[in-house]
Amino acid sequence: MLHYKSWLLQTLDTLVYAPLFVTGLVEQAQVVEVEMYSDYQEDSYTPTMGAVIEIQTRRIEIYKAQLQIHAHFTGIR
Repeated sequence: MLHYKSWLLQTLDTLVYAPLFVTGLVEQAQVVEVEMYSDYQEDSYTPTMGAVIEIQTRRIEIYKAQLQIHAHFTGIR
């Protein structure tokens, strides 16, 4: 879930931290982690070849995005 800040609080926050933003010492960022397919099992006949992520709103600004895949193997020795 993205953190909400009121317009006034966002403006004050930007003004207070403006020197740090300009010098690049601090940046405004939020991290959103979404777990998908926690019990996913690969089909050997039709292996997964890619991923498509679609953002369905125009009101969001994304400057950087990453897709990380963490595999938890069981039963392998």
